Amino acid sequence: MNRPPRAPYLERMTTDPATAPLTVDVFADIACPFCYIGLERLTKLAAERPLQVTWRPFQLQPDLPREGVDWAVFRAQKFGGDAGAQAAFDHVTQYACTDDVCFNWDAIGKAANTRDAHRVILLAQDRGVGVAAAMRLMRAHFEEGADVGSADVLARLAVEVGVDEADVRTVLAGNAYGAEVDASQGLAARSGVQGVPFYVLRAQYALSGAQPLDTMRGALAWAAAQPLSPA
Repeated sequence: MNRPPRAPYLERMTTDPATAPLTVDVFADIACPFCYIGLERLTKLAAERPLQVTWRPFQLQPDLPREGVDWAVFRAQKFGGDAGAQAAFDHVTQYACTDDVCFNWDAIGKAANTRDAHRVILLAQDRGVGVAAAMRLMRAHFEEGADVGSADVLARLAVEVGVDEADVRTVLAGNAYGAEVDASQGLAARSGVQGVPFYVLRAQYALSGAQPLDTMRGALAWAAAQPLSPA
């Protein structure tokens, strides 16, 4: 299988512990708008300091049917009607106004079960482009209205960030990475993670929510300055 070069800042890499980039484990879901905002901010910060980001799957709606649910039906159930949904969407849009992300809520046609999306991101992560894949899937869902539960859509988007289509099709035809998705969900539950995005810095310091850029910058700097814990 062809493997593209690893991204310089954002992907998993093996390096000398003395000069290793700051590790950031990101528990997130493709269908979470604040995860989209938070990951965009993290990519900005990666231009300032080397980061080793690991995607940790967290499904907000794991019980959705595999084929997904009509978006209008889903949002009415989740937000108690159009007025509640619009208020929530306006809040998210206002929160994201300083970031390079936008939301086209009217374009979304389906609330997807994101299990397969997570499996594709984990494949992409093993190819060195996990963050790029996650960002592309989020943009497709929130800005383009793409069905990120569709195998054809997932294959097309993964190819755009450098993953071989045959590899994606093989994963989606079986249950590869399914155990990893379940393990990540279980780890989050045991660790008390109840909402996302949730970041673990240097495997020991927690940061929750799509924090302002300066807050995230400060948290990374603080974590980097702490002495290494014994192995």
